[in-house]
Amino acid sequence: MASGHVEAATSVQEAASVQEATSTPPIVVAHPLPPRLDLNDRRLMVQYLQGQCILGELDYGEITKAAKIFCVSRQTISKYWNMAEVDVADCQVINLQPQYANCGRKPVALDVEKMLTVPIKDRTTQRLLGKALDVAGSTINRHIQKGNIKPHTNPLRPGISDGNVHIDEKWFYLKKANLKVYLAPGEEHPYRTAQSKHQIPKGMFLAGVARPIFNTNGVCTFDGKLGIFPFTYTEPAKRSSKNRARGTPITYAIQGVNKDVFREKLMTKMLPAIREKWPVDSAKTIIIQEDNAKPHIGAGDPQFLQEANIDGFTFIWQPQSPQSPDLNILDLGFFRSIQSLYEKKMPKDLDEMITDVEEAFNELHPKVLSNVWHSYQYVMQEIIKVKGGGNYVLPHVKKKQLEDAGNLPLQVQPDAQAIKESMQLLYPENED
Repeated sequence: MASGHVEAATSVQEAASVQEATSTPPIVVAHPLPPRLDLNDRRLMVQYLQGQCILGELDYGEITKAAKIFCVSRQTISKYWNMAEVDVADCQVINLQPQYANCGRKPVALDVEKMLTVPIKDRTTQRLLGKALDVAGSTINRHIQKGNIKPHTNPLRPGISDGNVHIDEKWFYLKKANLKVYLAPGEEHPYRTAQSKHQIPKGMFLAGVARPIFNTNGVCTFDGKLGIFPFTYTEPAKRSSKNRARGTPITYAIQGVNKDVFREKLMTKMLPAIREKWPVDSAKTIIIQEDNAKPHIGAGDPQFLQEANIDGFTFIWQPQSPQSPDLNILDLGFFRSIQSLYEKKMPKDLDEMITDVEEAFNELHPKVLSNVWHSYQYVMQEIIKVKGGGNYVLPHVKKKQLEDAGNLPLQVQPDAQAIKESMQLLYPENED
């Protein structure tokens, strides 16, 4: 075999270097010998033995030495060495590819037709699904790993009734009950305390947003963030303590927001903020959309109507469809973005929480809010497709890729056929 060469060793110098590299036996670990050598190990083994050849012959004991170096049996080393000798004798490239690709137990096929007939209640665990298909749960797991079976978390959606702003409220908690952090090796875990993790201090905020405006150069001329305001009140401290003197103003969160509290915040904070921040060159007729929670006022509220038509503005109260959180920009995604920024700040008291929430609201890039408005249009399109129901999946249209390609529409055009079918459902007498 002096003239034989493996693909990676094409000269005597290369073979010598392999011999030098493999002359020191590796540390033998205390675990069973591997059943097979992989392709790279086989090539290294043949290269090593080629380097031990003298006049084309191996000295006595070289097979045993190689078996110790590569931690396999003598029979394994001899098998692959003999395969290499045969290929060299036939003037062929040495082929050390495995010859047992189709050996072992054959995979159990997935009966898709039978799976489609299995009730949902029997698909909640791998074991239940395997029992329904007459296969082992491990077989189901293998098909999941291969992508043949798709795991799905099915959300419980609110029911849609026949009876049917963008402002809304959200609770922010002072501390997160379960905080995920990454620690260095040997670092002690952070110690966080609370009197009760079921009664973590919290505060409610009223937020209002509109759609951001960008000019033809992509510069934001109106960020759409109208304001976020806490439901709080201030009282002087009744007695002194180590933290403050008697009479120091203390901020408290209002835990029970009713119509009077909501109306006061809307009239004194939200409407003035809209008038102040609204673009000068935009229309002054503004539709305020809000959900139908009990503390919210209605379109006929006398005090709202009194404030609705002053300073050239006309405010129209337009409640959203009941049980439809995806039809509110804040619930659809903006509050979640604020929450992620707020949780990084880790406030220590209510005053810090208010400051951090306001900072998170102001720090959020207008593009994030603009993306939520696009998602809002796609959600409405999906609702039209399912005839106004809630049996739809939140669309993921890869807005960033569309924007980079210049294909992100300013207004999403709904499907014409879906519009036609919905109109026929609403007005069957005008079917023609």
